[in-house]
Amino acid sequence: MSSESITTERLVLRPLKVEDAQEILAINAFKEVREQLLQSSLTSLEQAFEWIKSVTSSSKSLIYSISLPGNPQIIGLVGLNASGRLLYYLHPSAWGKDYATEAVLTFQKVLFEKQPERSILVAGVHDGNEASLKIIKKAGFKETKDWRGDHPVGRRMSSVETTGLRSAVRELAQSGLQSKSPIADEIAAEESKFTWYRYEKPRETVDE
Repeated sequence: MSSESITTERLVLRPLKVEDAQEILAINAFKEVREQLLQSSLTSLEQAFEWIKSVTSSSKSLIYSISLPGNPQIIGLVGLNASGRLLYYLHPSAWGKDYATEAVLTFQKVLFEKQPERSILVAGVHDGNEASLKIIKKAGFKETKDWRGDHPVGRRMSSVETTGLRSAVRELAQSGLQSKSPIADEIAAEESKFTWYRYEKPRETVDE
């Protein structure tokens, strides 16, 4: 994962690290934040550590904390989740200031520069989250039924496979454990009333 920080007009994007776990956990403590996430909610410092490790361990990982210039306190995140899809959220005190739009637009540009082989970015929006929908529409996303994007999953699961995985996810939830499978996250998202949106890198910038 890149170690370079990025400064925009109003924000500082810094590569996420495990030392940020406490601040990330604090933002996840807000119900209004948790309700909009594709990922499982973080409820302990250990979970926050493990989640950060999962989204920063790959050479393709790219996720940043968001802060304000002159103030290192984290106010949100933007980047790729463990499934390679767009993730962004802010502390409620930072809502309504277009910070998320600025962060997402900046991340899009950086992502396709650092991963030129990538041509698609997929995002999920919770039905009814009009603020998030406005953000991704400003960023050029279009509604899609294909949630895979550039993820290596090469086909949709059959109904038998999906049913089996959903059953396994439910059993894990009932036992108090959380699945770390990206597929499990996608199933949870599908069952949580999310709509998928897709952004395609402009044709003129697609590598030959």
